[in-house]
Amino acid sequence: SSGINAEYGTAYVMFVLILELLCFLIIAVSYILIKLFTVASGAAIQNDERGNKVIRQRHRRLQFKICLIIGTDFICWIPFLFMCILHYAEVLEATEYYNIFSVVLLPLNALVNPLLYMDRVSAAILDTMEKLWQRVKIIIKLFKSTAADVHVEKIEMNVMAQN
Repeated sequence: SSGINAEYGTAYVMFVLILELLCFLIIAVSYILIKLFTVASGAAIQNDERGNKVIRQRHRRLQFKICLIIGTDFICWIPFLFMCILHYAEVLEATEYYNIFSVVLLPLNALVNPLLYMDRVSAAILDTMEKLWQRVKIIIKLFKSTAADVHVEKIEMNVMAQN
């Protein structure tokens, strides 16, 4: 009797985990479709010579917001789901990690999602990421120019050594 209950319990847990994974995939695909439609709409605006800069900026921010929402959901839910599946498949002993996910990570995701829908929060994140990207581009440019200078110096030294 207890063996049958355990089998039903395991089957139920696997069903719920697979259902959660399917829900995540449906949500992700929906957001991706929204992103694709806004990209197409934004491309039409950009092809229009008099395309409104404000509308283009709104489209870009919406696309970024969608990426953030999908990304935070992915970071919070997919590792948890796979950990649970591996645990129930007896590949991984994950009991000690359930508290971290259920007390910290999943509530954090529930807290972050409404904030991401707020334009000010997503705009601040986008602005910060743009500033960081600009700095990374400067560092890459400096690295490339330094690497090119070193390469030129090596060539000059080889030419001088041959003479």
